[in-house]
Amino acid sequence: MNNENIIVEDLNGVRNITLNRPKALNSLNYDVIEELENVIKESKYNDSIRVVVLKGSGKAFCAGDDLKGMATEKQSVPEHILRRSELGYGRLILTLRNLDKPIIAEVHGYALGAGCDLALACDLVLAAEDTKFGLVFAQRGLVSGTVLLPKLIGYQKACQYLFMGEYFSALEAEKLGIVNEIHKPEELSKAVNVLAEKLSIAPTAAIGLIKRAINESIGTSLEESVKVQNTVVAASYTTHDYEEGKTAFQEKREPNYLGR
Repeated sequence: MNNENIIVEDLNGVRNITLNRPKALNSLNYDVIEELENVIKESKYNDSIRVVVLKGSGKAFCAGDDLKGMATEKQSVPEHILRRSELGYGRLILTLRNLDKPIIAEVHGYALGAGCDLALACDLVLAAEDTKFGLVFAQRGLVSGTVLLPKLIGYQKACQYLFMGEYFSALEAEKLGIVNEIHKPEELSKAVNVLAEKLSIAPTAAIGLIKRAINESIGTSLEESVKVQNTVVAASYTTHDYEEGKTAFQEKREPNYLGR
């Protein structure tokens, strides 16, 4: 596989996928999303792969969508706003959850916005103790993060984190039940490797069926949730606050939201 934005390393049944845009804190654009989606889908049909580890290079796991421009030389921004939202990271939620093999997120630095959702879409999350999480969409005048969080922590707490968009610590994430283990930064990779090795010799077929049963029994299907999110994301693209949030971020100033 020829990838420019991710690094894929296979060893003893473990596929390590590293987001590799460290200067951009591994933020997502259309090319990254497509590469990651293709590699995960290929993992489904690769019998030598028993477990996947998702991580980020440099100072962050993933700082979210690339607000300086999702468009790339390969993929321009679609004119149709619903298609624009469908090409976003929401498709990765389905791809990760539909993989019939366990996926571990190795999270450090920042897991913000789409990056936080990316971690939540994994089956197990191990985090460095100094990691900062955040569903920061509302602070940028954006709409997203609505697919997984309400299923994982409940309605009121989901409203709190999505409405405010504030950062929260790895310890708080562990208390919420969305992080499995916390480790010192220098010990995180070792802990992930130990867990991955255990899963690489575990009954993968059974785990895949367990994963499927869990995902189909936690309320509304992921497909329906993603459809709803795509609709509201598309609607958000037409608002003043979306443009203001994006512009303020790029200009490194406080946004002036008008609520419309």
